[in-house]
Amino acid sequence: MVKHLVPIMWIGTFVCLLYSSVSGAYFCGYDDFLEVHRAAFADSKEPVKMLTTTHFGSPKYRPLNRLATYVTWHLGHGPLAFRIRNLLFHVLCMASVYGIAWLLYRQRQLAIGAALLFGIHPLANQTVVVASWPSTITYGLLALTFFLFLLSLEAGARWKLNLTGVFVLVLTAVLLYEASIAIFGVLFCYLLLHWYRGRGLPRYYLAMLGGIAGSIALLQAVLRHIFVSNAMPIATIPVLARNVAMYVGAMLMPVDAVLANTLFGTPLPSEWVFTTEIFAIAAGVLILILAAAAAPLLRPAVRQRLRNIDWLLVLVLAVCCVATLLPFLVFAPHPSETYLYFPLVMFAVLLSALLWHALP
Repeated sequence: MVKHLVPIMWIGTFVCLLYSSVSGAYFCGYDDFLEVHRAAFADSKEPVKMLTTTHFGSPKYRPLNRLATYVTWHLGHGPLAFRIRNLLFHVLCMASVYGIAWLLYRQRQLAIGAALLFGIHPLANQTVVVASWPSTITYGLLALTFFLFLLSLEAGARWKLNLTGVFVLVLTAVLLYEASIAIFGVLFCYLLLHWYRGRGLPRYYLAMLGGIAGSIALLQAVLRHIFVSNAMPIATIPVLARNVAMYVGAMLMPVDAVLANTLFGTPLPSEWVFTTEIFAIAAGVLILILAAAAAPLLRPAVRQRLRNIDWLLVLVLAVCCVATLLPFLVFAPHPSETYLYFPLVMFAVLLSALLWHALP
């Protein structure tokens, strides 16, 4: 246990120091001011409305998000309490990434690499820095959910306790942020790989997990039927294709898009306009990247290392990235780098695994 706690503590300390530069910053963006204003005035006068009304009259029902904002505001009456909260859940998510990578690959260095990649990844900073967003809380809980799920597959008699934890965490996450329901796509996708490889499951395991998924989905449907009057918008096919390109491109970019935007004024991935020139530049860059990646394949040692990669698990993790993005692709026409926070959990594990096997 100590050999795992030590690197988690070191990486967590480094991540906290990295974000300490913004710990004293004031609220930023209209989201912060709107959320805090509602917590300070509307919800303080009529707390029951946190449970009975939607997110600013939209089709989004997030009662625990409002409650979290209300409690955090009254704890600190300023941005510091929000920033500490977000950073703590970011570190929880990072620690869960370490645990997920360890359970999947049993390589300590690989797990350290995955945790570090997630903790400092540029696409995570927007989610951590904007004070009022519930993303760090929600996805910290979901990353811990996936860790408990993996643990339940090998925990013997304790699998019921771990699945009970999955139920509590997912129920909380869904009431924080409705898109959290996509975690069941991740769980069942990995369970399919588990079954395909002939690994057994405890008796009634599937029944309990299916009951958890069904009960939470039913509860979400009932609550939405009671409290939500307008339907969620559905993205058109061209918008969906554009958003897929943006999300994939953002995760595969070898440079910090946020820093480049600050220093050089280049557009953020969500601001990309897909013109003929952009496609030509992207194609050229892709060819250069593929050529650079293919050059080492001429060496027999590299080809041998690549043959040792569990490509089926790589595929499953890639599908899990898509599964976590599915609600945002279908129901969120406006793209945002924020939506990539939880896919980064899978991406960090995937990238660390590929680097671990491909490099000497």
